[in-house]
Amino acid sequence: VENELDPCQRWNLKARYFLCSSLVFLRFDMSHLSHYLSSLVRDGQFIQGAALLSTIPPVPGGAPLRAKNILLGHKGIQLRSAEVMNIVERLKENTLHRDIVTIGGTQYVITSVQERSLYGRRVDTQPGGGVVLCKTAKSLLIAVYASPNLAMDVVPFVEQFSETVPQ
Repeated sequence: VENELDPCQRWNLKARYFLCSSLVFLRFDMSHLSHYLSSLVRDGQFIQGAALLSTIPPVPGGAPLRAKNILLGHKGIQLRSAEVMNIVERLKENTLHRDIVTIGGTQYVITSVQERSLYGRRVDTQPGGGVVLCKTAKSLLIAVYASPNLAMDVVPFVEQFSETVPQ
C-alpha cells in the first residue's frame, strides 16, 4: 500500500503510526507514573495524595490543551479538570502564589515560594496539613499532607522524591 502513495501521503501515514505508537507509550507511561507515585503516598500516613502534571507547552497548531493531556498520574487525590488547568495556567504565568489554590476540592494558600518549590497550608476549617508543589524540568509534582505532619518534615521528603521523577 505504501508504494502506491505519493511522498506526502507516505509521510502522513508514517506520522500517524508514530503518533499512535507515542499514545500507546503515553498510556503505559501514565500507569507507570501512577504506580511510581504510590511509592510517595505509600499508606497515606505521611503523604495523603500526590499528582504529577506535565508542564510541557502544547505544540503550536496541535491539539488544544486539555486536563487529560496534562495529568500524568495521581494517587490518593482526585483533581478536577478545572483545578488542573488553573494550576498549569497560573504556574505558566508565575502567579500561582498570589491566590488560593484548590487541589482535590481542598483550598490552600501558598505561604512560601522557593526557586523550584512552593509550599502552602490548608485554609478550611480542618486544622493542619498542607501542600508541596515541586517543579521539575518537564513536570510539577503535587504532594498533599495532613496533620499531625509538619511542613518541616514533609518538604525535604517531597523535594528529594521530586529529584527522582522520570523526565
